[in-house]
Amino acid sequence: MSENIKKVIIVCPRREEGFYSQFDVKDPMTPEGPIIIATIIEQTLECDVSVIDESITPLDEESYLWQEIAKTDVIGISAMTCLENRGYEILRKAKQLNPNIICLAGGFGPSSNPEKALKSGADIVIIGEGVEIIKELILERTPKFNNFWLNLRRCFVC
Repeated sequence: MSENIKKVIIVCPRREEGFYSQFDVKDPMTPEGPIIIATIIEQTLECDVSVIDESITPLDEESYLWQEIAKTDVIGISAMTCLENRGYEILRKAKQLNPNIICLAGGFGPSSNPEKALKSGADIVIIGEGVEIIKELILERTPKFNNFWLNLRRCFVC
């Protein structure tokens, strides 16, 4: 993976209107999981990594960020169950813009129903705690993983 990856974007899908945090207020804070994973990827691959939080910067149809997504090698979503459908929309649009993009899905939603995630646009579903798994995927670019990376579609990472 590492020799081909120059740019990675991780998206936190937007909350639907009226969706609030456990504190009953609109939550403008980006979840820490995607930030930690982005940091690991950036430090390990020494590539350009961005996190887009749609609750702060929405990916509307006319958003300039779609141009950046079209130029990226890997896009990932981190989504709770109530946000996963929006995340899958983003993955499908990214794949339309760049058919070679690798689409990752993680978080509670994709973890709880990986088959749905695969059918909805993900190439890889990260089930469970993504921090350790993403390290393995990045660092283990060895012959035993070559077939994995060549045959992304319909693979699970557990």
